[in-house]
Amino acid sequence: MKRAFLLLFALVVLPGILLAEIPLTDQVSIDGTIRYRSEIDGKDFNADTGMNEFGTLRTQIGIRIVPNDMLFLYAKFKEARSWGNQGVNKAATTNFYAEQAYLETNGLAGSDLHLRVGRYPLAFGRSRIIGSANFNVYGPRTYDAIGILSGGEGLKWEFHYSKSSPNTDPGENGDRDLHLFLSRVQLMDGMLEPLFWVYYDPRVLDPGYVGGTYEKADLWLTPGVYFNKKFGAIALKADLAGQFGTYHDRDLSGYLLAADAFYSIDHSIRPTIGVGLDYTTGTSADDIAEKKDHTIRIPYMSRHTYRGFMDFFKDVDEGMMSLLLHFECYPMAKLRMNVDVHNFAYVVEQTSVKDATKDYTQMGQEVDIRFRFPVVDGLGIDAAHCIFMPSEDYKLDADMAHYTYIALTAKF
Repeated sequence: MKRAFLLLFALVVLPGILLAEIPLTDQVSIDGTIRYRSEIDGKDFNADTGMNEFGTLRTQIGIRIVPNDMLFLYAKFKEARSWGNQGVNKAATTNFYAEQAYLETNGLAGSDLHLRVGRYPLAFGRSRIIGSANFNVYGPRTYDAIGILSGGEGLKWEFHYSKSSPNTDPGENGDRDLHLFLSRVQLMDGMLEPLFWVYYDPRVLDPGYVGGTYEKADLWLTPGVYFNKKFGAIALKADLAGQFGTYHDRDLSGYLLAADAFYSIDHSIRPTIGVGLDYTTGTSADDIAEKKDHTIRIPYMSRHTYRGFMDFFKDVDEGMMSLLLHFECYPMAKLRMNVDVHNFAYVVEQTSVKDATKDYTQMGQEVDIRFRFPVVDGLGIDAAHCIFMPSEDYKLDADMAHYTYIALTAKF
C-alpha cells in the first residue's frame, strides 16, 4: 500500500512540478526538501576504536490547499531512511508517514480567531523552552493537537492542547495518554513572549507502569518568558522559566535561565561575537530523601541547538551550567561560519571517577565549528566538526570525542 501511494504520488504530482512550476494552481501549492547527511561519529572517548560512518536520507513533500478564503489544509509527507542497501531485493531501513497534517480556519464567526486541528509543529520564542528542532533525520517535532490562535493586530496569543502516548503504548489506550497544554502571548511586536505549559501524566496511577506505582500523578506547571531586543549593534536574548508541581511523588520546583548577548562589528566579513549563560537547577540525593525535586524538565526544547551539537546532554537531573562563547562571520560572501565554545558543569556536586573521596562539578568543554553556504539556488551545504574535551573527574583516562557531519539539502 505504501509503495502504491508513492508511485501514484510520483506519477501525478511530480510531472506537475516539472511542467506547471510552483504554485500548481491558485488553490494548490507544494513545497519540499531532500536532505542527505553523512556523519562520522567518534563520541565514545576512545581513539583506539576508530570512527563510525553512516548516512541518512530524508525526503519531505508538503501540499497546501486553499479551497476558499476561510480555510486551508496542509499535509507534509516524509520518508526517513538509513543510507545503504540491505540486500539485493530489500530497501534500506525506512519510515514513512505524515509529519504534518492539519486544517486551519482564517477566522471564526467573523472574529480574528483561528482554529487549527491536526498534527503540526510548535516553536515558541527561540525554541529554548518549546521548540521543533530540524536536525533529526525524522524531522521537526510535531504535535497531535487542537489550537486556537489570535490573528489580530497588536496583542497576539495562542492556546494548544496536545494528547500523546509513549511509544510502547497504543494510542487508543486512553488511561495511558499524556496531556500537554501550551499557551503563549506575544507583546511589544514580539520583543516579549510570556508562555505557560502544563504536562499531566496519569500513567503513574497504573499498577503496571514500568516506573513504579505512585500516589500522585505527575503534574508539571511551567511558566516562562522569552525576551528579544536589539540596541543598535547589540542584541540580547533571554529565556526564564520556573517549574512546579509533582514528579514521582516528589514536590517539584526548579528553574532555568538562558541569556545571550551579541555584538555585531561593522566589517566586510560581518563578524558577531557573543557570550551566554545556560543554567538549569538540579536535584541532590538529600533532596530525594526529603521528597523534593529541583530538576527542571524541558523535554520539548530544541536540545541540539542549546546543549551542543554532540547531543551528550538532555535534561540533566543534577542540573547544568553552561558558559558559552559565540563567534560568527562570513569569510566569503555567501559562506557563513559559526563557532560555539561550551563549558559544561554540574550544578550539584558529583563524586569524581578519578578520586572517590573528591567531589567535582566541571565536566568539560565542547567546541562546535559549523559552515553553511549555497551551492546553487535552492541547494545548500551544512557541515560541522565538533570536539568534546572531558575532565578526568567526568571521564577518567578519556580521549577527546569527535563528531563530524556534512549535509546536502535541496529545497523548493
